[in-house]
Amino acid sequence: MKSPINDLSLNSRKVLRTIWKHDGISRKKIAGILDLDKSTITKITNKLLKEHIIETTEMGDPGPLGGRRPIGLSIIGNTGTFLGVDFRTDECFILALDLKGRIQTEYSGKYTAGNFQSATEAMISLIKRIEQEQPVIGIGIGLPGIVNHRKGIVEKSYPLNIDKSLNLGEYLEKRTGFKVLLENDANCGCWSEYLSEENSSRTNMIYLKGTLDRQRKIDQELRGSGIGAGLLINGRVLHGRDFSAGEFRSAFVKSKDMEQFYSKEKTDVLEELASNMAMIINTFNINELVLGGDLPDLGDELLDLFSRHADLNWAYEGPANCRYRFSRMKDRDVAYGAAVMCLDRYYAL
Repeated sequence: MKSPINDLSLNSRKVLRTIWKHDGISRKKIAGILDLDKSTITKITNKLLKEHIIETTEMGDPGPLGGRRPIGLSIIGNTGTFLGVDFRTDECFILALDLKGRIQTEYSGKYTAGNFQSATEAMISLIKRIEQEQPVIGIGIGLPGIVNHRKGIVEKSYPLNIDKSLNLGEYLEKRTGFKVLLENDANCGCWSEYLSEENSSRTNMIYLKGTLDRQRKIDQELRGSGIGAGLLINGRVLHGRDFSAGEFRSAFVKSKDMEQFYSKEKTDVLEELASNMAMIINTFNINELVLGGDLPDLGDELLDLFSRHADLNWAYEGPANCRYRFSRMKDRDVAYGAAVMCLDRYYAL
């Protein structure tokens, strides 16, 4: 199902972006913001109204003499859909968002862990099924590993058994026919949290995504599990020169042959993780630490653990000035972040 938004002109998309940022805005104000004459704005908005991409809304109160209330413009959410994909090792989880960023529905598909080709085909098959139901505009995909988001290349992903550069973005665009954006899954968690209204003022944030071995979630060992970090510094997702920002091994690891953490027991691993994060929190003046993926399953005590370690590491009197919480989307955070990233890039022109 094709969305009429796919064929919009540059000026039409500028108008649409302005309406997205300023819900209920008048034509006159759009003309002022974009420095376009009012007749051009009227022509564009009339076309958008005719194609049911936007709608008129009555805003505010009538003037002191009464009469009609001012007329504004709003986006009609169901005109187009952005898909957010959490490309996991054994499952593909997809959220469909409308043009206002609201979740419409969700989909999932299982596949055999360790078989990347089979996993990719399962994801493509699921996307093609969704295409029959939704007016898809674009697709954002979050996956573990080192991801060159600018070129759509996966440099390395041990969880997905990718050990050399793979132009996955180009391949998926050819197979699906849609614009595809790739991003590291923990960075998608950053997008999910940062683009939410209540957290937009948080300029320095760490998002920790925990992928725990499902057989060991309730055991005392965390071997086979992995932790990735997404870093938001000065309001921007930090990728690093080689797009590997957030990929780390514990500072306590003594050998390349060891796993991500030196410790093996669950309690010791979490203490080690909190100790590693404490120095980063204080060094980079992190305002907020958000725990996502499987980490919320470990309980509220985990938040206290990170707080205690950060306070202990803080060089001055009093506690470290950082907020600790679980992700608001829980196990849907990567898919949601991938979708809103795609939505934001579209409106950013």
